Amino acid sequence: MNSDDLKSAVAAHFRYEKQCALIAFEASDGCEPADVLAVTDSRLLYEIEVKISLSDLKHDIVKSKHRTFTALS
Repeated sequence: MNSDDLKSAVAAHFRYEKQCALIAFEASDGCEPADVLAVTDSRLLYEIEVKISLSDLKHDIVKSKHRTFTALS
């Protein structure tokens, strides 16, 4: 299974099981692009990052959006 297969599975879950109204691939909010974005009817936004290896995770942890979320926790 590669990253495209995982993105497809995640998008299918949010579209058909969570019934999200909008699904987008490789979407950007002005910063780094997300692998999958999902928006619910109540306007809740899910931003999903797909990682296929530990090195991929370690490489992306330096992104500014991850530092922001960590600081808010």
